[in-house]
Amino acid sequence: MVAMIKGVKVDIFTDFLKLIPKKQRDKVVEITLEVAFTMVNICKNVFPNAKQVTDRFYVQNIRVKYR
Repeated sequence: MVAMIKGVKVDIFTDFLKLIPKKQRDKVVEITLEVAFTMVNICKNVFPNAKQVTDRFYVQNIRVKYR
């Protein structure tokens, strides 16, 4: 499943993702996301059983930016 949602407001993300039935959300085992604290909290609340993995390319781009 892939979702692209414009904006960074917690309630917009949460409301959108909660349109997915809880039974299906509980089956999610892994989520790849950027390191934003708000995204970590959203995923923790919406997909409580999922392991969170930081997007490697996001971290790599940050390193390149600060070189």
